[in-house]
Amino acid sequence: MRMILPLAGILSAVSAAGPALAAGDAVRLECHGGAAAEPLCAALHAELLRRGYAVDAQAPVLLILEARSPDPRVLIARMDVERDGQRQIGQEGTLSVVDRHALPDGQLKVFAAALLKASDGEFR
Repeated sequence: MRMILPLAGILSAVSAAGPALAAGDAVRLECHGGAAAEPLCAALHAELLRRGYAVDAQAPVLLILEARSPDPRVLIARMDVERDGQRQIGQEGTLSVVDRHALPDGQLKVFAAALLKASDGEFR
């Protein structure tokens, strides 16, 4: 498995969005990318809940997953944050495998956690 996630770019983009969220805060999660995004979206949703966030369609902070998969063994994704009408664009990360025909669920969970960890300025 290879995962490339430029952490510094995501940290600076997300930190500029406003004060950090705390466990128990509510967020909305929106996933773009069709079938390619669905497994990562589910993993992000589970990771948010595991960290103590509430996922609510009416929450003021919107997380936007933008994902694409040019090949079943490659997933390119970024997580944008929208708050108070301002959208902060995250950096892209790439998850790829060479020894399988598809991305394993366990690696998608790790990638989802990495997207959130890279946003530690936002998600405490």
